[in-house]
Amino acid sequence: MVLVPDYHHRWSHWHDIVDAHIKATRFASNQHRELSAHTTVTLHTLYTAGDNRSPAMTTYYLRGITMTSSSRTFAVLEILFFVVFALASKSLVLHWTMKYAGPITLISTLLLLTLYLRSQGKSWSQYGLKPLLGLKAKLLVIPQAILVFIAFAIAVGSVMTLAETFQITALLEVSDGVEARFGEVRDNLPKLLMWLAIVWVSAAFGEEMFFRGYLVTRLQEALPSSTLATIAAVIIPAIIFGFGHYHYQGIRGFVMTGLIGVAFGASYLLLKKNLWPVILVHGVIDSLAFVGLYMGAE
Repeated sequence: MVLVPDYHHRWSHWHDIVDAHIKATRFASNQHRELSAHTTVTLHTLYTAGDNRSPAMTTYYLRGITMTSSSRTFAVLEILFFVVFALASKSLVLHWTMKYAGPITLISTLLLLTLYLRSQGKSWSQYGLKPLLGLKAKLLVIPQAILVFIAFAIAVGSVMTLAETFQITALLEVSDGVEARFGEVRDNLPKLLMWLAIVWVSAAFGEEMFFRGYLVTRLQEALPSSTLATIAAVIIPAIIFGFGHYHYQGIRGFVMTGLIGVAFGASYLLLKKNLWPVILVHGVIDSLAFVGLYMGAE
């Protein structure tokens, strides 16, 4: 908890408020009462009520308050809504177009999510798109991206090693859906440029903003603070991420992209919820894949 003080306040009154808050909390604990959203009182409210000042003149805030059970329930329902919206809208658009269903529905979901976050007084800077202030912060993205790439390589290498060691056909064979969706890129410069644009807008930015920036962060807020909860906050979005690639990449794509999702999610948290290195790696890897496809590489 970090307290930001207004130096014009009377400190004696402040200590009285803190003491009253502690006693009230201990009493509730002794009575085995669970604090709910309706009974949680911030120091800001206590001060305003005790000193009869307007909220505008009071600048004490209690930060880092643990979410109550009702707040956690709301967060889970919020997450479910946007995940179901993304998956349901994609299943509908797939009847119209397989090639562009992912980008169309992901961008639509992000637009809706952005409007919702703004209505809640939030922005994407709270979900990974941190401002890179100064040259040093911008240059640090490069070594951070190298760490993300190492995590990516470990994830991909693990799948390939497992597949080759145990001769798992489902993990060795590339689905026909990949060729059906991206085969047009071969020797076709306009299609290559189109897909490179889609890659950076929908995959690099779009997928990382939704699956890592929003889902990982929001799940961490929704789940009780623990190591297990942090692991779940990384794995759950990774599973959804893998499932989103299953319809055209098959089981190989589900497993591969799922583990890549774990690598990217873990990197995101290790980098203190900074999405920029993850976005950079995602965009570069996909771009190289399309350039290779354009040049006829298998």
